[in-house]
Amino acid sequence: MNTLVSRLRADAAELAELAQRLKVVAASVPDPPPWLIAALAGHAARCTLASTHLAQAARAANRLDREAPRSAVLR
Repeated sequence: MNTLVSRLRADAAELAELAQRLKVVAASVPDPPPWLIAALAGHAARCTLASTHLAQAARAANRLDREAPRSAVLR
């Protein structure tokens, strides 16, 4: 596994953790205003989406890394 894949996976995990923390913060605020709940939920959703995209990119990069030598040999 190359360093790009490792970095993508680490960033994906970090964003997933941030999304969880935002959800915890939103749940722990007593009587929060609606705009705060909406803002925290929106940020959590964007972090989750970004985490998913980074994880997909890591899988694709890993697949390309594994397949590149084989495709070069086949030519």
